[in-house]
Amino acid sequence: MYDAVMQENLWRDFMGDEVTDFLLSDHIKEWVDYILSTNQELEVFKHQYFSYEYGLLKDDEGTFKYILEKEKIIPSETIFIDDSKDNIEMANREGIQGIVFQNAKQLEYELKKMQII
Repeated sequence: MYDAVMQENLWRDFMGDEVTDFLLSDHIKEWVDYILSTNQELEVFKHQYFSYEYGLLKDDEGTFKYILEKEKIIPSETIFIDDSKDNIEMANREGIQGIVFQNAKQLEYELKKMQII
């Protein structure tokens, strides 16, 4: 998902000074270490949450509430992009808008429809 977005330069269009971005990933430490060492572009995310560090998965009750509270962000001002409809539904339960990622063009369309870019 991330590669497709970066190739389309969507991230540059999306990110601005008033946007705080987060990477939320359900992976074990060894896989995260490998991914981060081979994909330096992931450093663009100012905040990174990995399930092995905070002990919750995206589909666990409380995951999104935990991040919202920790980062002091407002659910209605938050957009969660993921390729899993189930994960989007979990975010929706906390009042977070979500986009089920299919491809970069579809994501661009959805972000424009929401007047984000």
